Amino acid sequence: MPQPHPRTIAEFKRIGPPPFEGTTDPDVAEKWIDEMEKAFDVMECIEEEKLRLTTYMLQGSAYNWWKGEVRVREGRNFDTQDHFMRPS
Repeated sequence: MPQPHPRTIAEFKRIGPPPFEGTTDPDVAEKWIDEMEKAFDVMECIEEEKLRLTTYMLQGSAYNWWKGEVRVREGRNFDTQDHFMRPS
C-alpha cells in the first residue's frame, strides 16, 4: 500500500481532525467518522491515503483494537478501509 505523500500528512494535521481513542457511544464514533470524511473530501484523498490517515488518528484502545484486527487477518486478502468503517 503506498504511503501518503508527506504533504498529505502535513495538510491533514493542519485541517485538524480529532484523534480517536475509542468509545462505546455510537454517536461519538459517528461524529468522528464524519469529521474524518470531511477532511478526506477537502484533501481529495485516495482510498489508500484514507486508510493510512485514519489509522494515524487512532490512539489508545482504538489503536490497540486496530492492531489486533490487522494481526487476526494477516495473510488474508480483505478490504481494510471497508472493514474499518464496519468494525466487528
